[in-house]
Amino acid sequence: MKSSKIIRLLFIIESCIIMLCAHQVPPSGGPDDKTPPSVLSASPPAGTVNVPKKSAVVFTFTEWVNPQNADRSLSVFPALPDGVKITVSGRKIIVKPKTAFSDSTTYHIVFNTSLSDLHGNSIGTPYQHYFSTGPSIDSGRVFGCVLMGDVKGGQPKVALYTRAAGKGDTVYFGMPSYLTQTDSFGTFSFDNIHRGTYEILAFADANSNNRLDPTGESVFAPVQKTIALTRTAGPLVLSPVVCDTTTRHIATLSPVSPTCLAGEWVGGTTLPDSLYDVSWRVEAVESARVIAIRRYIPVFHTRRFLLALADTFGLAPFRLVYTKQSPLLFGKGAVLRDTIRFNGVAKPDTVPPLTKGYDPKTNADLKPVVRLFWSRPVRAGCAQWPCMDTLKNKVDFLLFQGFGDTTTFTAGRALAPGMNYAINMPDSLFKDISGNSPRDSLGIVITFTTIDEKDICFRMSGGASCLKGDSLRVWRFMPLGKQTTYISKDSAGQFRFDSLPAGKGRLGFFIDNNRDNLPSGGSLVPWMLPEQYRIFPDTIEARARWEVEGITVPAACEMCAPKTTPKPNTPAPEKKK
Repeated sequence: MKSSKIIRLLFIIESCIIMLCAHQVPPSGGPDDKTPPSVLSASPPAGTVNVPKKSAVVFTFTEWVNPQNADRSLSVFPALPDGVKITVSGRKIIVKPKTAFSDSTTYHIVFNTSLSDLHGNSIGTPYQHYFSTGPSIDSGRVFGCVLMGDVKGGQPKVALYTRAAGKGDTVYFGMPSYLTQTDSFGTFSFDNIHRGTYEILAFADANSNNRLDPTGESVFAPVQKTIALTRTAGPLVLSPVVCDTTTRHIATLSPVSPTCLAGEWVGGTTLPDSLYDVSWRVEAVESARVIAIRRYIPVFHTRRFLLALADTFGLAPFRLVYTKQSPLLFGKGAVLRDTIRFNGVAKPDTVPPLTKGYDPKTNADLKPVVRLFWSRPVRAGCAQWPCMDTLKNKVDFLLFQGFGDTTTFTAGRALAPGMNYAINMPDSLFKDISGNSPRDSLGIVITFTTIDEKDICFRMSGGASCLKGDSLRVWRFMPLGKQTTYISKDSAGQFRFDSLPAGKGRLGFFIDNNRDNLPSGGSLVPWMLPEQYRIFPDTIEARARWEVEGITVPAACEMCAPKTTPKPNTPAPEKKK
């Protein structure tokens, strides 16, 4: 009996020893290993030509690598139709084509930062290896950087796509011709690639499949879609863009009055309505009656809209029929037609709009933007209106005249510090789509107080010596913890802010292509030019009662500049044992 127990115990111990030997696990004891793995050698070496088509490529690392993430951290470009077989053995990763490499082709094997050792230490910097099955190596180069801004998602991958005739924008959703990953500074480089015509974009590859997923991954694009690569292209700057290929359609539609409909778009990219080619008509469900649309009215800064009709429709059921160009079909002249049903009304709209408040009330800037909020979209009946201070000095404010839930008043010149101001307007100045005005016998009154002089930085100026003047460049100062931002037009690469609220903030600039004084993101589908936007990491202080001058912004001169200049594909020294 005892002997059988001893035999069973010995069997269990032996099984545990076998299991431990069969698994690669980090050794216990001693200090934590924080050193990242790196490539010690590669066979064949980088730049080798006339490599046999069925050869294996062997990479030796400075320490054992994790076999569990080797597959998703390694890519071969151009992609092989049958793929490659990847084998991990200790410190070695072996890559072999399942059939064969193609003739006279320069291949790239890329390791991204998800590759790690057994302790979970990432390689940190993407690694690229190249060789050729022919007598020469391709010599094309594309380089640049990705401006992340406030976009999250780790180090993006940068993809080059060969532009195929008739493919349209669907080329972005297939496997790229070349792929690499940015380093921790956002810079990238494709070296020794085939010359030709490419499209380029970057994306945060959340699912590690080396393809763009437009529904859940951040996307970045350059200001020009196409690269004609003859030798070198760069530095290319990739900025955030929207990529939403879902079809835009009307989610809600209801009559406001017998001559007006209100609706809201859903889906698709939040692009200007001018980029969508839409035609409309209203037709009766139970008869052949058709009512033309007199005017399409977008509601400012929303996805809602109003439709003014050319005739009344009464109580009968109707449907809105609209035809729109589809960003999904990508074909020239391709359209989608949709309908939405609603019941008409015969009673006119007599409900007046109501004011819901305004801002600011205190500590207003010396050149403020005052916002008046409404219960429904209204439009101002004039382009400017006077504002009075307590001494009866007048300043004209410019009014936004489109339909919107908010009416903005912009000061035509700087106000005086520490003063009380009032804007008195008759309620007849504002009307909704049905012609209703607010009903207030006292009119509409907005009062506010400007910031006190002791809390003002009189001037803050500086710039970057490397920048040339650009009429489209707009500088921004963003106080910490506040939503308000301040802008300055560029002057020979310099900025100047006057009468800023005192406090710390961050500086940035953007290229204002559409001249709206806001950093606007572009769109991938349909294509809209992205505006390059940079926010610099260091904080600067607008000091109270000071003129802060001579601020230098060295980071503005580092766009796409490498932070280090290592020799490409240089093996790392082996770690001391």
